[in-house]
Amino acid sequence: MADSRRHRHKTTGASSSSQPRLANIDGWISDQGKHADFVNSWQERKIMAVKFIRLDFFRFYGFQFPNTFAEQGLTHLLEQKGCIYPDLIRVFYFNLRYRDGIISTKVKGVRIILDDDVWTNVAQLPIWDDAVKVHLGLEDFNRMMTFESFLRHPERQTNRRQLLVGGFKVEERMIHYLIVWIFCPRATNHAQCSEQDLLLLILEFKGVPIEGELVQTIEVVGSEIGDTTFRQMGFITRGRVLIHKDDDHPDVD
Repeated sequence: MADSRRHRHKTTGASSSSQPRLANIDGWISDQGKHADFVNSWQERKIMAVKFIRLDFFRFYGFQFPNTFAEQGLTHLLEQKGCIYPDLIRVFYFNLRYRDGIISTKVKGVRIILDDDVWTNVAQLPIWDDAVKVHLGLEDFNRMMTFESFLRHPERQTNRRQLLVGGFKVEERMIHYLIVWIFCPRATNHAQCSEQDLLLLILEFKGVPIEGELVQTIEVVGSEIGDTTFRQMGFITRGRVLIHKDDDHPDVD
């Protein structure tokens, strides 16, 4: 009888613990404390709008940066289209960890290490041994002088605290736009130029299972960076030439 009771007790325990986890976001995070943290802080976070670009469109208007980006192996990243999975993105960042120089995360039971294979196979980015680590800064970098070199009218620059990009020349303005929307995306403050943005401008200008997941397409109106972006920046087209609406300029045929 004693053996029988123990057997029934084990059977009951096994039955209650073997219930299948939900095949949705509520079942991905088994730890109750972490799941509560996710629900309170991450589940409703808004995903940044995803942008893409057709480099040939900008070549048509005489921009130089498409060729520079192509030489640096950035074409795939810039022109990449398809779908995104908002719930998976939120879990990806919720579980993101940095330890001993390794960045890793876990999504739906799949452990992901952000190593060189990810950058080369997914983003198709080249790995350079002599790459400049912009986030560490550059010695003797003159922030103000660099900023003024990108302006259409540097003599009009009076605000030395907020480096706003509205006065940039069209080439530099477009590169900065790509930095803040694709290369180093941020959700706000797109009109202000940080020191890291300036460094990137110099370097660029010079030289998991997904069935049933919520899907958002990137190929929608407003996702492509193109002629609408020009107008939002105040640039207008005259033939194949771009000019700023506030500048004095001769008529262009």
